[in-house]
Amino acid sequence: MNFVRLWRQKERKHGLRFLQNHIRRTAGENCGYDGVNLLNASGESAGQSVSHFHIHIIPRKKGDGIDAWPAFSGARRNLKEVYEELRMPGDTVESG
Repeated sequence: MNFVRLWRQKERKHGLRFLQNHIRRTAGENCGYDGVNLLNASGESAGQSVSHFHIHIIPRKKGDGIDAWPAFSGARRNLKEVYEELRMPGDTVESG
């Protein structure tokens, strides 16, 4: 299994973090949104409808009523255990 560390790109103009921040700033400055959710559906059971990588941009405003983090039940493994297995040396959990 290969992992690309998109969140830790040294080049400022590369990776998902740059994209996320650029979209958030643009949506806020030009459209009046407070934030965005970036959504990728990978696999049929996740709702993927086209067979290539793409990101849905969901503009957000505080109190908009969209539940971006639904509760899940029935996981086969504990999330912390999976994180510990997949994390790379030096990774930490970021909050907020």
